[in-house]
Amino acid sequence: NLMDWNELSKLVENMWDEHLREEDSTLKAEIKEVVKQHAPMAVYAAWNLNNWSDMKTYARNLDPKMHSYEKNFYSAVYLIKVEDYPNAVQKIDNAREILNTKITSLLGESYNRAYATIQELQFLKELEEVIEYKTTSSAEKRANLFNCWIQRQKSVPPQDLEVHQKLLNIRCLVKDKQEQIESFI
Repeated sequence: NLMDWNELSKLVENMWDEHLREEDSTLKAEIKEVVKQHAPMAVYAAWNLNNWSDMKTYARNLDPKMHSYEKNFYSAVYLIKVEDYPNAVQKIDNAREILNTKITSLLGESYNRAYATIQELQFLKELEEVIEYKTTSSAEKRANLFNCWIQRQKSVPPQDLEVHQKLLNIRCLVKDKQEQIESFI
C-alpha cells in the first residue's frame, strides 16, 4: 500500500480537530464515528511519518471494541519506541490473544482467509524480536536477528506491498531506513 502518508495525516488531523471543535452534538457524533472507523489508518500514517506524538494520541484513542487488536499492536509499537518493554510485551500478548481466538475459526474455513491473521501473528513475533534486539548486549545475536529479518523479507511475495511496508516499519524501530536501504529496494 503506497500511500501519501503526509496527505492522509493532514486529513486525519483536520478531522480530529473538527471533531474536537464541533459544538453541534449530532454532527460531532457523526464526525467522531468517522474518526473511530478510520483511526487505525491514522495511527499507521503517524507511524510511517515517525510522528510518535500523534501515534501515541491516535493509538490511545482507538476504540477497544471496534479495534482491539490494532489498539494493542500500535500501543506495543509506541511502547517499544519509548523503551517501555514490559508494557510493550503485555500489549503484544494481548494482541496475540485476540488473534488466537480469531485464527482458529478462520483456519477452519481456509488458509487464504487466515493468511492476513497469520501475517499479523508474524508481526507480533517480530515486535518481540525487536525487544530482544534492543535489550541484548550480544552483537552476534543482533546480527543474527537482522539477517533473519532480511531472509523473512525475501520470502514475502513482491506484490504484497503492505506486508513489506509493515515489516520495514517494524525494523525501523532498531535501524533507520538509511541503514537498511537494501531491504527497502
